[in-house]
Amino acid sequence: EQLGGRGWLRCYHPDQRAELLAAILEGQHLQHEGMERVRLVGPEGQVRWLNTRLRLVRDDHGAPAGAVGVVDDVTATLEAEQRAIAERHRKDADARARVSQRLESLRRLAGGVAHDFNNLLAAMLSFGEFVEEALTAQIAEGVLDETAMRTALADIGQVLSAADRARGLSRKLQLFGSRTALQPTAV
Repeated sequence: EQLGGRGWLRCYHPDQRAELLAAILEGQHLQHEGMERVRLVGPEGQVRWLNTRLRLVRDDHGAPAGAVGVVDDVTATLEAEQRAIAERHRKDADARARVSQRLESLRRLAGGVAHDFNNLLAAMLSFGEFVEEALTAQIAEGVLDETAMRTALADIGQVLSAADRARGLSRKLQLFGSRTALQPTAV
């Protein structure tokens, strides 16, 4: 409002006015229509952003006679763009935080799975050794009785049960990695 009727050169900083006017009048500036974004600071420190579009006016002999200027206040547009950029940055930061949390969860899960696998493998190895010892002893004695065979079969059943539980853990880990919805159950 304060610039109305006072000339387009007021949109420029005082240090720029004389230089710009001299360049226009000498024909050095604005061979064609040009546009420039200008930052204007008002008397109370408020900042406005203006797009200035200048067109050189020539006289009948082609000599520069002046310029016509159009000034558009684009402050609201720039502020909206800055808000959109800030919102995009915030969303990107939120997405990075979610990825970081997911990776932390995956790290914890991997640690837990490794622990559970070690327990299952220890059980499989122990029961496998029991079967091996029992059968070796029976072979060495030349006797394979029914009770020893049932004990060996029970031990083999424990190995198979532990292997089945290990397979279930493997499926859960695969589901977690594929981002498929899990149905957690108490273990």
